[in-house]
Amino acid sequence: GTITLGTTSRAVSIAKTANAAEWIHGSISELLTLSTAGTTTDTTANLLPANSIIEAVVARVTTTITTATSWQLGDPTTAGRFTNANSTMTAGTTDIGLKHQQGSVATDAAGPVQTAAAKVRVTTVGTPGAGAVRITVFYRQFVAPTS
Repeated sequence: GTITLGTTSRAVSIAKTANAAEWIHGSISELLTLSTAGTTTDTTANLLPANSIIEAVVARVTTTITTATSWQLGDPTTAGRFTNANSTMTAGTTDIGLKHQQGSVATDAAGPVQTAAAKVRVTTVGTPGAGAVRITVFYRQFVAPTS
């Protein structure tokens, strides 16, 4: 089903075992208005769920980003975890974040495994004068059995 809360929405498909273990395939999305007071803006919601594998983080600029010269998607620890810097700032621009899937999963601290819930961060070069980005995270999440 789909749940919508303000600018954040979530869609999930859940496979449950007899002992309540779960394998969740989901997506969560938020429309993020960029801060005009600094070069980073975090989502309101934790779009990166705990105990999950992040498949992709995708985005569309919905309001042209002004003043800044590039933007990228990451988290509060790694600015470019999901995408490289994108210098196309106009409304309608899209980016598909798969960068975290590259390299060795076993040794890449910024890889696809998400142990704790976290926000997605948009980092810009230069402080934006305006801009908004729709961010969607596709993930697999796991829940241990209750018995």
